[in-house]
Amino acid sequence: MQEIVPIHEVPLRLPNCKIKTDWITGQDMMAWATQGPIMDRTDGKLCASDQGLIFYRKVLLNQMEVVA
Repeated sequence: MQEIVPIHEVPLRLPNCKIKTDWITGQDMMAWATQGPIMDRTDGKLCASDQGLIFYRKVLLNQMEVVA
């Protein structure tokens, strides 16, 4: 039986403070860390090409009502 689980911490940033993006998870973390604050999308103007997004939002709202 293994007594100790080895841990390896991978740094998010390089010594020059840039985000380490030479690996897939680093690229994901860069996207998460740099996207900024959550935007208020309630005033957004959607058009015909946004049908997938409109459908997805309706499904989410419906499912939130089901859970509530």
